[in-house]
Amino acid sequence: MIEVLLKSKNIHGLMVLGEAGIGKSYSVLNYLEDNDVTPSVLTTYSTPLSLYMFLYKHKDDALIVMDDVDNIWENDHSAATLKSAMWSVDEDRKIEWNSTSKLLEKEGIPDTFYFNSKIIFICNKTRDNPNVDAVLSRVLHFKITYTREEKISQMRDICKSIKKFNLTLKEKGEVVDLISEFASLFDFRTLMQGLEIRELSKESESIDWRKTFLSILESDVNNELKFVYNKSKESVLPVEEQVAEFKKMFGKSRRTFFYLKKKLVDSGCL
Repeated sequence: MIEVLLKSKNIHGLMVLGEAGIGKSYSVLNYLEDNDVTPSVLTTYSTPLSLYMFLYKHKDDALIVMDDVDNIWENDHSAATLKSAMWSVDEDRKIEWNSTSKLLEKEGIPDTFYFNSKIIFICNKTRDNPNVDAVLSRVLHFKITYTREEKISQMRDICKSIKKFNLTLKEKGEVVDLISEFASLFDFRTLMQGLEIRELSKESESIDWRKTFLSILESDVNNELKFVYNKSKESVLPVEEQVAEFKKMFGKSRRTFFYLKKKLVDSGCL
């Protein structure tokens, strides 16, 4: 899809969707590096005006990557700016700033300009959002999802190739085994934390890596998630009885039960 985006005369954007920590940014940026493409990268977002200024300054770049700026979609003005940047009835994509700004005057930025760059959006949001939906209709889009088993398999593959840690493959595998056995909700960042703790334990005898890492994996929220996961996968009890057990054990609401169940579904665990 990135290759299509870069070569197309009529497609100007790609949105990569998926939960946090599953390698979206890594995959995109590695592909671009391997293909000698150097993008301009936006990793923070503050105001619609700052977005407008950024787009103007990079309007003629070959490619922009917008990473970890999910809050951009919460602002209708910013979303409208991106819609204009991605699509036009005619071939020219015109972006406008419809109010007076001393900052634009100071920076010498006009209140109207034509945008010629392409954008890759890397987004964690998967819930319904009218602004996201409006941009999705104008760009290519791809959602990265993994089942629980696929995540574990991916982690074992990562352990074979990653050279960052002073660990044997067997030691790396022990970290993955612990995640597989005890974690209810996890991502590839969880693996990196575990590998680092495992490495530090080799340097310091005072660090019990299993105990330390388990304290992360078995936090309160993970205990709740693990309960919901196990009940959803294994229990023959009706859902309402599962909810009653959940409320009794954790003192949480019915709404929380279904919120956690949705998180497990969205993360590919269920």
